[in-house]
Parts: sequence; structure tokens; C-alpha cells
Amino acid sequence: MKVKKNWSGYVTKHSIALDLEEGVFTWDNPQQIAKSLKQSAENSLRRKAFPFQSAMSMLNFYINRAGKKLKPERKKVLEQAKIELRKAFMNYYVYILRTSKNTLYIGQTNNLEKRIQEHKNKSSKSAKYIRYFSSFKLVYTEEYPTKKEAMKRETQLKKWPKTKKEALVRGDLIS
Repeated sequence: MKVKKNWSGYVTKHSIALDLEEGVFTWDNPQQIAKSLKQSAENSLRRKAFPFQSAMSMLNFYINRAGKKLKPERKKVLEQAKIELRKAFMNYYVYILRTSKNTLYIGQTNNLEKRIQEHKNKSSKSAKYIRYFSSFKLVYTEEYPTKKEAMKRETQLKKWPKTKKEALVRGDLIS
């Protein structure tokens, strides 16, 4: 099988993993680039990884493909876009799961989709408590800008009685 010499150029022009906005990598505003990549990754039905990984991969692919031809000013903007992309995705979540035995599990993470998948797969990274149940359902989430705030809230919720947690899940209690 013959491999095309310029396969990366073909991928850049014809990849359907993400629907990118026209000229996104030529924009001068790193925040706008990051926002657009985030939106494309989150809305894509064809991506094969989590949204953050997909968006960052596309940005890195573009930077690496350009190589030495990428002007220093452009590279600076795109490297700043990486930082903005990390900021855009790095929110922290406190979540509550209802197990098959109607118990509640409270946790925190910076990647809710990935964490839920770890619990479902009962992987070594999943909470040991969750592994004892046949199933669970995500019933509540809160978002925080820092890990410290999320951990503080997680600790607070874990100290609550189950009746108060249930009221929070039902929406009868304002957090």
C-alpha cells in the first residue's frame, strides 16, 4: 500500500472529526480560537476522544504540521490558545450518583464525562464504593472554577444527612 507524501495536508483539509470554523487558526485572539475549538469538539458526533483531547489534538496537529513555516507571532497566538483551551475545559464538578440500591455517592472531578465512564467500566480508577453496585445514575452536578472549591463542596455535601441530599437532588433545596 502506497502512503501519500503529504497526508497531513490532506487531513487538515478533509478531516471530518471536528467541524472547524473557517480560518480558526488564522485568528489573532487566542480566547476566540479556544472558544471555537471547544464548541466544535463538544458538538462533534464524529470525534473519537473526549472533547478536550479532540480540541487540543487538532490545535497541536495544526502547530506541528506548520513546523518551521509557522511565523513566531502566529505560534505565540496558537500557544496562548492552548492555555485558553485548558482554562475553558478545566472546570471542576461535584456530582451525585444514585446507585442501584438507592444510595447516594458524592464525588468531584475536572472531567465529568471521563469520570462517569470510569465508574461505568468499574476500572481501577473508579471509586471502590461504586464497584459494588450493578448500576448507577448521575442525578446531580454543580460546577466550580477551582479544584479547591469543588473539594470543599464535596466535603460539605458528604456531611449532610441523606434527606438533605435528596432535597438537593430534587431541586427543593437551593445549594
